[in-house]
Amino acid sequence: MSYVSIWKPVNDRIVKASVENPNEIIGLLIGRLDRNTLIIEDSITGEFSSEPHRVVLPPDTIAKIADDIVKGRLKGNIVGWYHSHTADGVFFSDTDVESQRILQQFSPLTVGMVVDSKTGDVGYFRLDSTGEPIKIPEDKVKVHVEKSEVAALKPSLPSRKLTKPTQLKPAAKLIIGALLITLICSLIFVGVVINKPLPQAFIHHIPVATAVIGSPVLITTNSTGVRNMTLFYASSASYASAEMKETAPNTYQYVIPESEVTGNLTYYLKGVTDAGGTVTTGMFHISVSDFSLSISNQTLFVYRNSTKPVSTDLNIIPINGFNEMVTVIPPGAPADVKVTVSSNQGRPGTIFRLSVTAGANANLGSFPLLVSATYAPNSSQPVIRTARLIVTVTDFDMEVSSSSLSVSAGAQAAFTLNVTLDYGFEAPITLTVVGLPQGAKITVIPTNDIILLNGPGSHSFVISEVGVRPGTYTITFIAVATPATGGSITHSSTIQVTVR
Repeated sequence: MSYVSIWKPVNDRIVKASVENPNEIIGLLIGRLDRNTLIIEDSITGEFSSEPHRVVLPPDTIAKIADDIVKGRLKGNIVGWYHSHTADGVFFSDTDVESQRILQQFSPLTVGMVVDSKTGDVGYFRLDSTGEPIKIPEDKVKVHVEKSEVAALKPSLPSRKLTKPTQLKPAAKLIIGALLITLICSLIFVGVVINKPLPQAFIHHIPVATAVIGSPVLITTNSTGVRNMTLFYASSASYASAEMKETAPNTYQYVIPESEVTGNLTYYLKGVTDAGGTVTTGMFHISVSDFSLSISNQTLFVYRNSTKPVSTDLNIIPINGFNEMVTVIPPGAPADVKVTVSSNQGRPGTIFRLSVTAGANANLGSFPLLVSATYAPNSSQPVIRTARLIVTVTDFDMEVSSSSLSVSAGAQAAFTLNVTLDYGFEAPITLTVVGLPQGAKITVIPTNDIILLNGPGSHSFVISEVGVRPGTYTITFIAVATPATGGSITHSSTIQVTVR
């Protein structure tokens, strides 16, 4: 069995990326053969799709790596692949065995590097002549530290993304293609040294990149050498499967129903080849546009019987470029409370002004309003987004201690005006007296030039009678509150004063 030697910065880079990523990672090992030692000089990766126990290197990433090697933009040869395991340690799974089998058929020296992302342990594997995985003994694996141990070693850190061109120096008897075919289940081969024919089974698919919430998604694919096709798709970690319909020779379609387009989707395709095998695409992602409803002020204090409503703004927040027409319908409200919206339709960017008024008979207290915005896709169920608003109806009240007073000519009559503020009422109150008989004077105790009722409690008043003719007089107290939100609230109370 040959030896494996990996440069320490490359080893450390792969281990570090494995440990820091909660999902599996994947990439290719770049190097050369020196006598009986496989020397790993660098690693390379690109965009890949991963989950905690699944990782896929998409076809476009692999095609770019292969193209860069063939055209001399990438130095070295593919001598193996690496990936991490997030559970169960360092081993070769059945999927790993199949990936290594196809890769190893082009060179028995290629290796599969596995990293335990929990411990950082590393193992290297090949397949024996019977196809069973064998782990390369630790005494045959070396992590070399000095560059001088391997000639002309100039890898870049961190992992390269296929950007800087370098001149290719082919190394005989090492593979350059067969790039993790099983992991992406697409057969991509670039013949530079080896020119071995591969089974002609392909899935030709143009990925669907975008969709709209609540609208069906049509998946269409063409194939070569495939006799049936299955679509796997999910908006979470659990995948649903659906047999695709052959609408024309080698053309398959399936419509993901609108009821299942509830968020971003991930999907891949799997076909059964004419030879009885399987071929699978990489993962594709559909960005589903959606929206949410936002309320600028989620708590409103509404003054009962105010001359002006209290308002807040509703905003449609687009997600993934959503730009459809949305309808906002005023929510139901308790008796004598009215809720209106400035406009009932608009796209994201439209400001919907929601206004609330409370009549004189509205119940005091707090209650929730569930505000809804609805998007109605064609021939589909409406998509409804809601936001919660808390409305508090508040008011003040006043009452005189006695509805009638009797006073002798030239004497004084005292009474108390009781003021109550309900449910957080904060507006200042100004008191005006109407109907005071000529020659009489009313004062508040303690004396104040302006009568302001700035808070709840009892306020004492005195009516002084100076030269008032005998008789009964009706005196009205008018209290006007002026909230900061504008408008006014008016309450009144009367008292009868008899002068003897």
